[in-house]
Amino acid sequence: MILASKDAVALDAVATRIIGGNPLDIYTTRYSQERGLGIGNLDDIDVVGETIENVMVPDFKLPGSAFATLRGIAPGFLLRFLQDKLAVNPWVNESSCTLCLACEKICPVSAVTVDDTTARIDHRVCIACMCCHEVCRFHAITPRRPAVGRAIYLLVNILRKIRARLA
Repeated sequence: MILASKDAVALDAVATRIIGGNPLDIYTTRYSQERGLGIGNLDDIDVVGETIENVMVPDFKLPGSAFATLRGIAPGFLLRFLQDKLAVNPWVNESSCTLCLACEKICPVSAVTVDDTTARIDHRVCIACMCCHEVCRFHAITPRRPAVGRAIYLLVNILRKIRARLA
């Protein structure tokens, strides 16, 4: 199947629906629509060719995550802590930053600012859409999980494998 659109937000919305998701549950789609960067609501998108219903993937499985394994087992405060530590976020390699402003311009939530020395990402605002990473042609922004998160992720995946073998 080939999907194409002049509106990247609409394209993402249609693709999300094809795999059985709700487009407005995807932060980048919802926030981009709210900022007027594109259309995320399927009711407002004209799909040409096959209908979404005819090409849906009924058995599409989202990738599992270590965080999902703990849902329902751990208390909420611990889940929030783990989610923060397990999340992959964009990080700036200051020595590679050329101050080109591309990351600042592309960020849908204005989490990136560029000062006189480097780009900076406000991770309290960042939605981890990785648009800044994708647009950076100097490889100054890379996706990364915090060190604590890498260790937790490894441990949870080991526990998941053990549990699967016991089942």
